[in-house]
Formats: sequence, C-alpha cells, structure tokens
Amino acid sequence: MAWGKIIGGTLGALLGGPIGAGVGLAIGAGVDESDDDQDGDSQHSPSLMLEQNGNVLRVTVAGRLPPQADGAMVRIEHHGEFVKAFVPLFADDDEDFAFARPITNQSLSVDIPLYVLSITRHERCTIGVLVGVFDGEEQLGVLAASIPLTIGMQPWRIIDWMVPAVDVLCHYALRSGRWTPAKIQRIKATFGELFEQKGEEAEALKERLKLSQRPPLAASIESYHRRFGEPELSMLLLACVADLLRMSAATNNRVADDVESLGRQLGLDADQIQEALDFGESDADRSKQSSGDAHWACGILGIAVGSNADAIQLAWRKKISELHPDKYTSLPDVVQTLIKEKAQELNRARDILLSQ
Repeated sequence: MAWGKIIGGTLGALLGGPIGAGVGLAIGAGVDESDDDQDGDSQHSPSLMLEQNGNVLRVTVAGRLPPQADGAMVRIEHHGEFVKAFVPLFADDDEDFAFARPITNQSLSVDIPLYVLSITRHERCTIGVLVGVFDGEEQLGVLAASIPLTIGMQPWRIIDWMVPAVDVLCHYALRSGRWTPAKIQRIKATFGELFEQKGEEAEALKERLKLSQRPPLAASIESYHRRFGEPELSMLLLACVADLLRMSAATNNRVADDVESLGRQLGLDADQIQEALDFGESDADRSKQSSGDAHWACGILGIAVGSNADAIQLAWRKKISELHPDKYTSLPDVVQTLIKEKAQELNRARDILLSQ
C-alpha cells in the first residue's frame, strides 16, 4: 500500500451515514493501491470504524497498518474545525482534542469521551475523525471518516471514564480476602490526584466499589487500553495492585508474579514494572510506620487494640458527638480552639486504626 502518497494529508472524503448506538460504520481510507500490488494487500487496506455507545465514541482501525507504524493521533473535527478540548488528559499543545497513543500489532482501537464536543443538550450532529499514523515523528498517512451522533446531557465525570482502571484494582483487592477500610483508602488515594475526594466524583467511586458483579479482568484491561496509553497511570495502578495484594497477605513471590504479569499486559517494560513494585513497597512501609501509633490511637478512642472497624467507628462517633462546636459557642475562643484540636485528634486516631 502506497502510504507515501498520503503523507501530510487526508485521503478520501469525510463520508457519513446513519448509525445507531452499537453499530459500526466502516469508511474506506481512499488509498490508491500500487499497480504492481499482486500479493492481495488491497484486501487489508486500513479503514475506520466509528461506533457510538452512549457518551463514548469508539474509533477502530480495521485492516493492517504499515509495519513500521509505532504511534497514532486521533483528532476530532466539528463544523469544519478541530474541537477544543475541555478534558486535560487529552488536549494537545494547541488545546485541540487529540488522543495520541502507541500502536501494537499494527492495529488501533481507542475510546473517545464525547464530552470534548462541549454540547450541553441533546443534539444530532456529524463529526469528522482523523487518525494520523506515525513512524516516530514522520507521518505515514491519515485515515478519515465521519459519523452522525446524538449527544446527550450527561455531565462529564472523570470517575466514569476511569471505570476500567477502578475495576482492575477491585479485581486484585478481592482476589484474596474481602474489602477492608485500608484497601478502600488505598484505592481512593490512587485516584486522589485526578479528582477531589468529596462530592459527586467520590460518591460515584464509592458506588463502583460496591458492585457485586463487574467485568472479567481481561475485559477491564482491554477497556483500559482503549482509553489510556500513558505509562505513568499504568505504573500508578500497578503500585496500588502491589499494595492491595500485600494487604491480602500475599507472599512476596506471589506479589511479584502478579505485578509482573499485569505490568506486561499494561504494556510496561521491566524497569517500569520494578519501579512500580518498589513504589508500592515504600508506600507500604509508610503505612507500617503509621501503624506504630495504633496503641496511642486506641487510647484516644478508648478501645482495645485489635478492635474491628465497626467498634472503631462506633467509639469515634460517640466521642466526636461530644465535641460538636454548637455546644461550645458561648465559651471563650481559647476553649473552642482546644475543642477543635481534640476533634482533630479523634479523627487522626480513627484514620490510623482504619488504615491498618
């Protein structure tokens, strides 16, 4: 296939047609085949398949990409202009919507959040999708297609987009043993840099953790690959998996084997896997250091060492209710400050014990 003919431009018109949710639309790339192509490559000319599923657009390259292709960039066009992104994870240097990712096995399938279209009401519209294929910094070609979409009014929530990553962590958290407060706190901490641990995002995460049934691990990893290509996020997940396995009393060999297996599936190399494993160990050490305050915390709450989570919460509620600020509004400021410090001490004691 003559990819050199399409360097720097799009080949084929932006074509469209009716499509419903869950129905793919295949559009040929319009690439001219070489006159001396006698080996059947024309049967494998790459094309785009665009599929809407709710507020997500799946972009799939059907057919074989050039063997030297190592990366691709997906861009969204609306009303003849590239869409300006409001999703920081996906904005390029020009703040257009762009989703760059490595190519494996000469194939590509990515999920796009339709939030980038910035449509706040139900609307039918046709958008164009461009997929540029690269060998390093050299552009090998561009595939183009369009699709009519119905955009809903669902608000953008980062946690909804992170569901595959959440499900991967839940799988390892429950592989050995049940939920514990420490496991839940560890998963929340993993996503702490992406959204606030309060409000709607946190509640959505909490509800996802409660699910009794979720996709198999292989399906979650596949969905994760379609949405994320950043090794930093994969390493963060891997470090959390290591800690969750340790919290389930897995042996060091079991932790290392599971982490290496998952790391390979996430596309990480040996050094990145080891870095994630080491990070998890250092994080576990910090947790162990905090556990040294368990006797102090039990004394503050007035409970025995080794009390379960229900006993810890009950003791905390009883004592914190005695320190409600409304009870002390008539007292001097210095007394109110002491009451506030005491409440903070109770909160710290509870957090220490629940993290064990």
